[in-house]
Amino acid sequence: MRERINTPDGMVNTDLLFSRLIDNGTTPDPARIDMAMGILGPLEANAPTDACYRIIGLKAMLSLAMGDGEKARELAEQAIGYDASDRFASSVLDRLPETDPAMEAANVWENGGHLGR
Repeated sequence: MRERINTPDGMVNTDLLFSRLIDNGTTPDPARIDMAMGILGPLEANAPTDACYRIIGLKAMLSLAMGDGEKARELAEQAIGYDASDRFASSVLDRLPETDPAMEAANVWENGGHLGR
């Protein structure tokens, strides 16, 4: 698992992942997404920082697959806050509608001035 998580971003075909997960015209199975999230949670909690944020990017992808754009954005922004080149998180943000910068500033203010963990 560690080898998969630490795959260099250049080798990750996020378009293929999204086409299989979201863009294939079917609704993802919530039980399978829950199972994946259940596996990723403990991995995230015990992973080194760089792998932890990659997992957060994966969780953003799964949240988007389940239609929770707000949670997907929150997780993707956490991952991007750590590594601006995170392809999982970038792909999620590319698929979400643009947000109002004033609202983003308000959300950061409410969050104690922090985007990340």
